[in-house]
Amino acid sequence: MTLILLHTFIIMAIRNYESSESSNNNGNSNVLGYQITCSCMSVSSSVCMQYNCGITAQQASCFAGASLITLADGTFKSLADVQIGDQVLVNKNNTIEPITSFIHAKRQGLFTFLALQIQSVVSNLSSTILVSANHLIFDYDSGEARFAGKFRVGDRVQFIDNSEIVPGEIV
Repeated sequence: MTLILLHTFIIMAIRNYESSESSNNNGNSNVLGYQITCSCMSVSSSVCMQYNCGITAQQASCFAGASLITLADGTFKSLADVQIGDQVLVNKNNTIEPITSFIHAKRQGLFTFLALQIQSVVSNLSSTILVSANHLIFDYDSGEARFAGKFRVGDRVQFIDNSEIVPGEIV
């Protein structure tokens, strides 16, 4: 019975949290899930009678702000510092394009990222990218975009080495 009450309490807390967040965000939310921590505040006859729970939303974010992007002049800039109008290297035939907008740019929150260690197959250059599991990354061999969470050790992705797109192996 106690577990059912706790479960009901947690579900109600999540719904209240979602309701308050959607009214604050005009219905636009990129919440992936919730991290819930509960502590028993009052015990009677070995049964917890009162819980204090905290809810933290895990939000979608494609890359960590510390991730680097290659600029037109070959230098790097952290994503947190990228601005509209910056000229950046894109994967379409090593072309340069301007940043025109941001789909989402959350500066604060709890985010979940994969850490993918990628080794260039043409040099000793390697890099670790922090990316969300549902962000698209280009498979080097097929050229198709796949979710980052679907790649495995040994798969090859498009990797920038000396301003060129080369095969990069996930190690």
